[in-house]
Amino acid sequence: MVQLWRQRPGTGKIHCSRPHPLYTALGKTAADRQYAYRELFRRHLDNALLHEIREALNHELILGRSYFKDKIEAITQRQTRLGEPVRPRVEEEAGVYYID
Repeated sequence: MVQLWRQRPGTGKIHCSRPHPLYTALGKTAADRQYAYRELFRRHLDNALLHEIREALNHELILGRSYFKDKIEAITQRQTRLGEPVRPRVEEEAGVYYID
């Protein structure tokens, strides 16, 4: 049985009946697996990628390349990209204004 600790103080242990195969593939010992797992998140993400991820999450859109988005649009018949904000123009009537 694997014991996983929650990161917040005072919440105790979470017991799992068996670890996930991808987690066990990270290393032979528990220390090796923990080190490898931490290393997965140590890399810095550039601001453009973070912005793209946040935009996709905030607007509930698909995150991926154009080819992937095209396939998802074809399968689901739903928009996967943020649309352009288009608002009809309001034409102002020409008028004569006097300023005293």
